[in-house]
Amino acid sequence: MAAADAVPVQRTALPLQRGSHAPAVTPQLRLSVERPEPGAAVVHVLGELDGITAPRLTELLAARLRGTLRTLVVDLRDVDFLGAAGLSTLLYADLLARQRHIALCVLADGNRAVNRILEITGVDRRLTVRRTPAC
Repeated sequence: MAAADAVPVQRTALPLQRGSHAPAVTPQLRLSVERPEPGAAVVHVLGELDGITAPRLTELLAARLRGTLRTLVVDLRDVDFLGAAGLSTLLYADLLARQRHIALCVLADGNRAVNRILEITGVDRRLTVRRTPAC
């Protein structure tokens, strides 16, 4: 190839994950806890629950379930994506709650994506899924 035929190459620097050739994209997740009354807590989840973000929710739910709660509501109404890791987190929390005799409810009213995944996988038959925050 002659020098006149060379096409200039434009390079753009993108942040890469170690060992990856694709740009790093971190899913967004926001968690907050509300204490509407003594012995009860509502964990509000906003964003995506996948393999990257679910461990944060697992840690938060496990800590709450080791406390003195009688009722724990996991509010998934603002979840954009619920993956396998998110389902595992919910099932693990359900197991811990049952062992400690704590009522655990999942609030998913109006969130078709979450309700559909819960139904398809059968997890809705294991968990208490509600339309209102009351367990």
